[in-house]
Amino acid sequence: MSKTQSPSQTQSQTQSLELEYAVVYKMYEEAYANYQKTLKDSVAVVEEDPCKVFSRDSTNISQDCYAKIWKASGCTEKEQDVTTDYLSKQTKKGLKDDSDQWATLNDDTHNLGCYGTKEGKPAVDNSDKWSTIKGYTYEDGSTVSGVDSASKTDCVNTCANTKGCSGATYNSSKQLCWVKSENGEITEGSTDDYAIVTVLKQQAFVLQQLNAKLIDINNQMLQNMTENEGFTTMDTGDKESSGTSSDASFNPMINYVGLFIPSETSIRLNKLIADKAEIDKAIGELDSTAPNELDGELRDSASVVKQSYMKYLFMFFIMLCLVAFLTMGTVFSKIIAVFIVMVLIVMFSVAKS
Repeated sequence: MSKTQSPSQTQSQTQSLELEYAVVYKMYEEAYANYQKTLKDSVAVVEEDPCKVFSRDSTNISQDCYAKIWKASGCTEKEQDVTTDYLSKQTKKGLKDDSDQWATLNDDTHNLGCYGTKEGKPAVDNSDKWSTIKGYTYEDGSTVSGVDSASKTDCVNTCANTKGCSGATYNSSKQLCWVKSENGEITEGSTDDYAIVTVLKQQAFVLQQLNAKLIDINNQMLQNMTENEGFTTMDTGDKESSGTSSDASFNPMINYVGLFIPSETSIRLNKLIADKAEIDKAIGELDSTAPNELDGELRDSASVVKQSYMKYLFMFFIMLCLVAFLTMGTVFSKIIAVFIVMVLIVMFSVAKS
């Protein structure tokens, strides 16, 4: 069923779509910048191997080579000075074996020297490499059994510590984690599902969603202009559109919980749209008021003002005539004063009617 729209309604709807487009486009720019940064950071920097000049049995290993061996063992504290009498005599293989012992011997001395804490090796934090998306799953076509997992963090660590893991799906109600090993897709799931993917894949998914939203808004604007073609700001009547026009309330700030955090600029643009919607609503309620009722109230108010004004004039001239009557001594003047009073009485009666 078609619906009529006035020029003001068409213009208001177009402005709302333009503002909505501005908000989503701002979000798209921010998401794209984040994606570019992550992509740049993910590219491994090829550095020259400081250990390539040393053989397996070489001694007097350089500090840079020892630092690489120490870090490769898993130690997080700074390595020792390789020029000490003991370390300088160690071969390249000897330094590797020694570093591995510092990383694996579970006593206070080795834990403090390797990890800086008596508790030993800290838990691996994968939050900067993996991301969870609530309400979605990660599917790659493979069939695997779920692994018991107490939380989505455990599922993230399971994937991170599984060789070849490309992503996973975690279900909070079942507390199960499905690890995937092939390139898959993020698909819509239940509210208890969490898609676990790399940050780069999550950001690419956000860009895809925002791009689809921008195309949808653009199509709405084109449809709005096509359906209401011929309207001008001077039109006084409504024109029936050829198709169904969308006048539903807009929700430009897309709910990307867990996907994307918009900046303050995007939030301010969104608030601008919300404020505009409230103003449009108030104008719409005012326009819906019965014109006859408004006209009647205006006419009544004008009538009261007119009567009060005429009454004031009448009393003013009566006072002038009385003053003239009392001050003028001639009979002719008194006759004129009485005549003016009679004329004013007649005028007041006519104005009051």
